Amino acid sequence: MNISCVARLRGDVPKPESLRRGLLLAQARHPLLRVAIDERDSTQPVFVQAPGRKTSLHIAEKGESWRQIVEQEITQPFDVFRGPLSRAVWVHSDGCGYLVVTLHHSIGDAKSAVFYARDVLAGAAFGPNESHATLSDFTAADPLENRLTELATGWRGRFAIGRFAASELMHLLTHGKASTPRHDVEVSSVKCVTILEPRERSSEWVTTLLHRTRAEYTTATCAMLAAIALTVAADKGEESIDALLWIPMDLRSTLEPPVGEDVGMYVSMAQFRKRIYPGDDFWSLARAIRRSITKDRTRKHDHVMARAVPMWDTLLRGANRTPKEFAMKFGEMIPSTSGLTNLGKLNVRTNFGEFEVEAYHFSVGLTAAGSYMCSATSTQGRLNWNFMFSYPQFTREHACAVADETIKLLERAVVNYSGI
Repeated sequence: MNISCVARLRGDVPKPESLRRGLLLAQARHPLLRVAIDERDSTQPVFVQAPGRKTSLHIAEKGESWRQIVEQEITQPFDVFRGPLSRAVWVHSDGCGYLVVTLHHSIGDAKSAVFYARDVLAGAAFGPNESHATLSDFTAADPLENRLTELATGWRGRFAIGRFAASELMHLLTHGKASTPRHDVEVSSVKCVTILEPRERSSEWVTTLLHRTRAEYTTATCAMLAAIALTVAADKGEESIDALLWIPMDLRSTLEPPVGEDVGMYVSMAQFRKRIYPGDDFWSLARAIRRSITKDRTRKHDHVMARAVPMWDTLLRGANRTPKEFAMKFGEMIPSTSGLTNLGKLNVRTNFGEFEVEAYHFSVGLTAAGSYMCSATSTQGRLNWNFMFSYPQFTREHACAVADETIKLLERAVVNYSGI
C-alpha cells in the first residue's frame, strides 16, 4: 500500500532541477528513503540498503491533473527489490505547482509523507548550504517495537493483547462481522484500484465547525467520523449497520523516547464499533466516538494494537503466507465500514521565500483497510478532506455522492451556527 502527499504551491514555483536537488537532500537526511526490500524469503521480508538509487522525479504531461496523478501513484507498485521506496511527480498547471511525493507504506506514515514533502521543498528553495540549517538534525530512530511503553510489552502486553483478542472474538460470535459500505460491484480487493474524491473547505467553515464541536464536548475528528458512519448507514439502505471505524493514531509523541520528524511508520490503530441506525442523534454519536478514543489512549491501547498487529501477522500468515496474502486475510476477517486519518492543524513550514505552500494533504491506497477510507489535514486554516474508494466496488458517481452527502450531513449538524 502506498501513501501520497500533495503540496500545492503558489508563487515563483521551483524548477524541476531544483526539485531533484531537494529530493537528493531529503534522501540523504532520511535513511529509510535509501532502502529496498529483500523478498527472497517471501514470508519474512527485510529492509536492505539500496546505495546509489536516487528518488525519481517524473514531470506530468500537460493536461494531467494532480488528482489523476495521485490515483496512479497510490496504486502503482514500487520495484521493492531495487528501491528506493519513494518517488515524486511534479504537476504544473493553472499558475499552480503540485509536488506529489509517494512512499511505500512500510517506510512512512501520513506525517512522514508531509515531512518528506516539506524537506524536498526546503532543499529545492535553499540549496545544499542553507537547507540543512533550515531542517532539524536527523538521527535514525529505533524501530517502533523498541519504543512502545511497558503496557504493550512483556507479560502486561501479552495479557492486554489476549484481553483484546477475547473481546473481539466475543463480539464476532455475538454480532457477526462488521458491515461494509454498499458496493456497486462485489469483487476481490486485489483487483481494485483506488479513486479519489477531494473536498476543500474554507477557514471560516473550519472555525465554525470547531466552535460547534467544542460546544458539544467532542472534536472535529469525531464529528467527521460520525458523519462518515451515518452516511454509510443511510447509503447501505438497511435498518441498521454494525459499524467498525478504523482511526489511525499518531504514536510519535507517546513513544519512549519520542519520535520527531523522522520518515518512518509510527502509527497504530484505534477502532470504534457500534450498531448505528441512520436516524441516530449526530452529536451523541460524536461524543461516543470521543469517549472511546480517549479511553483507548488513556490505557495505551494504541500501543497494545501496535504490538498486536505483528502477532496477528504470525497467526494469520502461517508457515508460508506472504505479507500481501496476510493483508487480504486480515481484511476478510475484520471488514471495515470506513475510517479517518485526520492530522488536524499542520504546524509545518509553508513559506519558502520565492513560493508558498497553500496546502499539504495526503491519500492512501486501499488494501486491508477496506473499500472506503478518508484522510484530512488543515493548512493555513483550510480543510482538505480526501475521500478514497476502491473501484469498481464503487463507481465514481457513487463515490462522489457519498463524499457530498457526508459533508452535507456534517453541515446540517452545525446548522445552528452561522458561517457554514
